Amino acid sequence: MARVWRAGADGYLLKTASGAEMREAVHSAAGHRAVLSPDVISTVMSRFATHHHPAPTPEVLARVHGLSQGELRCVVALADGLGNREIAERLGLAEGTVKTHLSRALHKCGLDDRTQLALLANDQRELLTGLLH
Repeated sequence: MARVWRAGADGYLLKTASGAEMREAVHSAAGHRAVLSPDVISTVMSRFATHHHPAPTPEVLARVHGLSQGELRCVVALADGLGNREIAERLGLAEGTVKTHLSRALHKCGLDDRTQLALLANDQRELLTGLLH
C-alpha cells in the first residue's frame, strides 16, 4: 500500500471490493475526495483508537527536526485526515507539491506509508506545530 500512496493515489480499495464500491470510489475520486476501503478504514480507526502517544525519542526528534516548513505543514494537515487535494487547498499549494512534500517526509522519517506518517504526526502534533514558523 505504501507504493500506492507514494505514487500519489488518493484512494485505496481492496481487491474484494464489489462493483458498487468500485463505482462509488471512482465517482468520489473524480470529485477529489479521498477513498479508502471500509476494511482499511476499520483497520486505521482501530490503530488510532488503541494507539498511545509516546514521548518523542531522540531518533524521532532528529527526524522531525529534519523536515522543511512545507513538509511540516503537509504532515500536520495529513494528521487532520485530509487528502492531497484538500491539503493543497488548505495550504494554497499545487497538489503535486503536496505529494512531493509528503513523499519527502516519509523518506526523512524512515516510514513506509501515509498511515504511519499520520500516526507519527498525531503522536507528535504538539512538537510538529511548535516547529512551524
